[in-house]
Amino acid sequence: LILINHFPLREDLLMLPRIPRFSIWCGTKATEDWHRRYPVAAVVYGHLHIKATHFRDGVRFEEVSLGYPRDWDEGLGVAAYLRQILPAPKTFLSGGG
Repeated sequence: LILINHFPLREDLLMLPRIPRFSIWCGTKATEDWHRRYPVAAVVYGHLHIKATHFRDGVRFEEVSLGYPRDWDEGLGVAAYLRQILPAPKTFLSGGG
């Protein structure tokens, strides 16, 4: 099972490197434990515009945003922006815990 949502399902996944004390949480606490309540292989979300991989309770959380246009490098090609969800890749983007 893969959970897909626009917003992160957990507030602790919201960290803006440039503004660490600012919270952009706009979700609900009701989704915080879905990765434990259901047999989830991965959780995929966007909204933050900061690609990252996080793990909570052994479940992978993938922030798959493309970023803002100013962050794009056309020279990299589209493959640089794609993310493998299943099967789980051997390496992950850094993003913390």
